[in-house]
Amino acid sequence: MAAFRAALLLLSVLIGHHASIVNGVNPCELTSGFYINLDFTENYGPGDHLPTLGEERSVSVIFGTVRQASDPKTNETIVLRIFNNTNNLFFNKTAFDAVREYFQLSVRSGVGYISLKQGIDREIMDIRVSSFPGTTGIGVTIDFGIECLPDSGIARNLTARVTINDVNDNSPVFYNTSTNLVQTVYAGFIRENTPTGVLQFLGAQARDLDDASNAVVTISVLNDTYLQTREIGSDVRLYTNRPLDYESFGVPSPNISVLVIAKDSPANASMALTSTATIVFSVLDEDDLPPKFIVSGCTLYLSVCLNPTYTSSIISNVNASGPLAVQPGPILALDQDSLNFSTRYSIVAGNFSSSFFIDEITGQVTQLAPIDRQVAATVTLVIRASQFTTRTDVTNNNLYDTAVLIISVDAQDTFAPTLSFNMPPDQLTVTENSPIGTLVMNTTGEIFKLIVSDRDLLPSDPPRKYQYTVTNTALFKVNDDGTVAVNYVLIDYESLPADKQINLTVTATEIDSPRANLTGTVSFSVSVLDMNDNSPVFQALNYSFVIAEGPGSRPVGQVRATDADSGVRGTAGLRYSIVEGNTTIFAINESTGEISATGNLVRNEVFVLTVRARDSEPQASLVRTADVAVQITVTRMYNLPPYYSAPVYSVSVSEDTPVGSVVGSFPAADPEGDIIRYSLLNQTVSSAFNYTSDGSLTVAAPLDRESPIVPYHSVFVSAQDSLGNRTAVTEIRVVLLDSNDNDPVISVVPTNFSVAENTFPAIIVTINATDADLAENALIRFFVSEETNSFAITQTTNTTGFASAQLQLAKALDYEARADHYVTVTARDFGLTARSATVTLTINVEDRDDMAPFFPVRYFSGSVAENSNNAYVATVAAIDGDSFSNITYRLVNASVPFRINATSGEIFTTSGIDYETNQSYVLIVSTDQSSLTITDASRLSATVSIAITDVNDNRPVLSAPAMSVLETQPIGATVGNVSVSDADSGVNAMVRFSIAEAIPADGLSFFLIDSRTGSIRLRNSLLRNRSNSLYNLTVTASDYGTPSFSSSTSVIINVSRATQSPVVQPATWVANISMLMPVGTQIVLMSATDADTVASFNSPLLFSLAGLYKGPTYFAINSTTGSITLQRNLTLDIDTEYILYVVATDPSGLTGTSTIT
Repeated sequence: MAAFRAALLLLSVLIGHHASIVNGVNPCELTSGFYINLDFTENYGPGDHLPTLGEERSVSVIFGTVRQASDPKTNETIVLRIFNNTNNLFFNKTAFDAVREYFQLSVRSGVGYISLKQGIDREIMDIRVSSFPGTTGIGVTIDFGIECLPDSGIARNLTARVTINDVNDNSPVFYNTSTNLVQTVYAGFIRENTPTGVLQFLGAQARDLDDASNAVVTISVLNDTYLQTREIGSDVRLYTNRPLDYESFGVPSPNISVLVIAKDSPANASMALTSTATIVFSVLDEDDLPPKFIVSGCTLYLSVCLNPTYTSSIISNVNASGPLAVQPGPILALDQDSLNFSTRYSIVAGNFSSSFFIDEITGQVTQLAPIDRQVAATVTLVIRASQFTTRTDVTNNNLYDTAVLIISVDAQDTFAPTLSFNMPPDQLTVTENSPIGTLVMNTTGEIFKLIVSDRDLLPSDPPRKYQYTVTNTALFKVNDDGTVAVNYVLIDYESLPADKQINLTVTATEIDSPRANLTGTVSFSVSVLDMNDNSPVFQALNYSFVIAEGPGSRPVGQVRATDADSGVRGTAGLRYSIVEGNTTIFAINESTGEISATGNLVRNEVFVLTVRARDSEPQASLVRTADVAVQITVTRMYNLPPYYSAPVYSVSVSEDTPVGSVVGSFPAADPEGDIIRYSLLNQTVSSAFNYTSDGSLTVAAPLDRESPIVPYHSVFVSAQDSLGNRTAVTEIRVVLLDSNDNDPVISVVPTNFSVAENTFPAIIVTINATDADLAENALIRFFVSEETNSFAITQTTNTTGFASAQLQLAKALDYEARADHYVTVTARDFGLTARSATVTLTINVEDRDDMAPFFPVRYFSGSVAENSNNAYVATVAAIDGDSFSNITYRLVNASVPFRINATSGEIFTTSGIDYETNQSYVLIVSTDQSSLTITDASRLSATVSIAITDVNDNRPVLSAPAMSVLETQPIGATVGNVSVSDADSGVNAMVRFSIAEAIPADGLSFFLIDSRTGSIRLRNSLLRNRSNSLYNLTVTASDYGTPSFSSSTSVIINVSRATQSPVVQPATWVANISMLMPVGTQIVLMSATDADTVASFNSPLLFSLAGLYKGPTYFAINSTTGSITLQRNLTLDIDTEYILYVVATDPSGLTGTSTIT
């Protein structure tokens, strides 16, 4: 709707009508009263009539009856005119303009009417006429005059009052109460953990231009999860509906958007209008979460690590250098709040916690003292990560998280692993051809396993990992779990030695030892069991037998097979059968393979049988067989024998005749012309000759005249006809001729001799030699060779087949130059192609005591604890230049508190030594035999450096001055230092400080001492209890020695306290201020003084406001300057008086107050 300023103007509308006076009555004569009240509703358009829809208000009810223009009796013209009231009470020019814009007068059929020229908006008109009398609170009322002017008669005036009734046609509008401007988007903030019911927003108001109930506005919140309204009214007041958690939003700088709804209240609720405004609240983080440890791989719950745990390791009885390697490192804790405060680390609990130190800034852990794993194999430390900040506005500074650091105390790895078995290893088996990976078991089916033990490990230690190596066979391997498995694709029972065992030597090597990779070895055997993996094999590819014709049961021949398997699966278990052929005439012995004829046989018949050999494998499916063909030929019954031309034949041949050479031909003849088969029956030397199929004698093997030595060799041969039943026999005598085919044979027993050094001349041994050949082939001569040319040989005898010589010294021998000599003696014959033999003699030189002992290591070291009497220190070792040891040790030094064992070289103390007086000694050790011969005189003695180690035999000595501290010092401030000295050294001189007692007892809550430096610092603020100003602390220093010694001292601490409270000016102040005073105006400037002379007690003084009910809500004070200002619009409140209490607080917490009204 367009905006208009309402006013009343004079609007004249002249309407020409011809009217007559009726019955002598003036047509403008008023029929009743002087006012006409016209009501209508806003928003009607042009042509709409007043006061109701579809109805026009007739002026004639006021003016009476107006005659029609057609009345012949009159010709008057009536003029209706809107005019300015003569009293000028309701009009001005602006109002005249408004009336002229909206209203018009007309006469129709003698009746006057008021009607609208255009639609009218009550709210616009209200704005235009609101500053003039005549308006009401229900609607807009406009008063104006109507003048009736006839052509004759008296003119008449009438005051018309038009009332514009309201319709709900305006929605509420949001205004910023500070700027009084329209605003639909606001900003605010909410701190997390703000309690429910706290007013969180005030500064907006919803207004409605409509009237009455149409202008009554109510406020609501669409999304009231976090904020809600409480009061009924148009002011936007939002209160917290529940506490907020900043971290639950999961995003940095989260915010909440609240949609506020303003709704008006018309009588017809369905016609209500609404509008909205958005308030965006920033959620501010508070310090409500502790730091949390960040551990890689940790199980998370709500993004937080549950049970954070770190691990590390140290070596038993060794003090680790540098920070421990922590897994998963580093030790790190971060603040979970967005404030991101820093973290301080400390060790708060655990076994041996005093043996470790944690850097409070970096979290690095270092070891202070060695730990024996026999005492503790694991150290568990509780690490605290505490929040730290220097901000004074943070009161929740005791937030922390804890983690566990588990430190394993590892062995120094002194002992090698030891291997044993889970069962006796004498019955271990595996079947041949087992697949790779098959485990070795015993005969009852239990799996064999190697067990590794290590004396370095405690029962509670986790098992160590080992690498297994099988060194003497590739057939087996050892798995990681100690089981032994087949590692070769095929283990063949038949190819193994007679005992069918495989010997294994297994070495276990440490692969996860922290310091060394030691090994252990064990040996055992595995028996291989046979399986039926070989088929029978016949000794011939086929068999052929001949049998004479005729009836009767008689043998034919024998077939034989072998089987490489063992037991019933092998040769002993073979069984024979005829599987094809004439089983009526022929039968076979299943055990021996002997074939027999059981029926009548006819000459020239030929039978073919198939004979099968099968093993006796118990499992039928694994039985193996082999078949062979057997041919049987039937011959005639009677036959004449073959014959040789001489009963004895003689032939000569050289003994070096090559194998295969023909010696001679000695055939036989058969009267019937049968084919003759030749065979060699017997001979003097087995297998020396062959008798071939044509009757020739050939050399079958190398011949040796000398073995045996006989005049000739007899060879007996036979000739058999083709029927096989007639035979002739003869002897062939073979004379062997000599060749030089024998080496001389040296005879000397023993071959190992001893000769004393420095002896000459000397005969060592007589050597004999023989030769089995003849003539010059049997004559022998001797030669000797030795690299030092210390020996010679003299021949004494030389006959055919025998010779003798003496081995002698060529010069004296020296044991120290060479303890053993190896002499090679050669015997060679005189053959055309000479042959020889050698023997090596070992000459051992006997040592004599002619060399001085010497020290191969010239420098030794040792250590001994102070105060130790007759304590072992070190052992020196010399080597005697001779082969036997004849050493007597002695100390060259005089007047030293040590002695040496003359035989063993062990050095001991003779009395206790004070470390604080002497920390080391240097001893010179020699021998009583030092006057004998030696090549390097510098090695006749050795130097022993002895370190005296400290023993914890001195107590710490403490000193501490009197200390003082201001009560305003911050937490962590240094109060003073306690110094300490300890005459011991190393770990025995390292001390840890502690406060054993405090008087008064609350001193333990205010003071702490750095366990390493002795620095006394504030644990808590001294302002927490101002009742005590003097503390007496008992400080104890304990060293790390074994046993530990400690001492205590008294430390006096004087606490300087503030005594004067601040004085606030003015003490009281009363002022009157306007409720229209702008926000931010200064009301009064306060000041304060403090009579304490210590600067930290009287400065700074901080101001704050206290008061009853609303005062601190509407007023604020600058904490530093004391300026009190207005912080909220006073028009929003109905109170007329506020009482404020100004509080000035000094650093000690003392306060002064002033009252402001």
